[in-house]
Amino acid sequence: MGEASAIPLKTAAGGYRHETGKAEGNLIQMTEETRNGWRVVTVTGRADSEGADALETALRTAVEGNDKVVADFKGLNYISSAGLRSVLQAARAAQTRGSEFAVCGLTEFVRKVFDTSGLNQILHIHGELPC
Repeated sequence: MGEASAIPLKTAAGGYRHETGKAEGNLIQMTEETRNGWRVVTVTGRADSEGADALETALRTAVEGNDKVVADFKGLNYISSAGLRSVLQAARAAQTRGSEFAVCGLTEFVRKVFDTSGLNQILHIHGELPC
């Protein structure tokens, strides 16, 4: 089993892709791009304890450099409490900075986790990208 590590890779669209996880495929992947003034961080895979730090880093970095950030979770099939904490920390950083922060594209399972945790009452959640 390999150690989890975040690998930022520059994409052709001028964004970044981060991958982390163990060799057996327990991965979280993130790509970033700008659309209509929004910095879109698209997250796929699993936001569990292995990938939570990379998720938080990617979201907070996006918040630090942009006035509008959205986390697109349409490809996220699992989120743990560690993943929820990462999203909450990014939302708090955005609030402190005066930036807009939203999440969108929640799968049924991920939406249930957000609902159960109460984060659906705190965060701006959209069905589709707001941009």
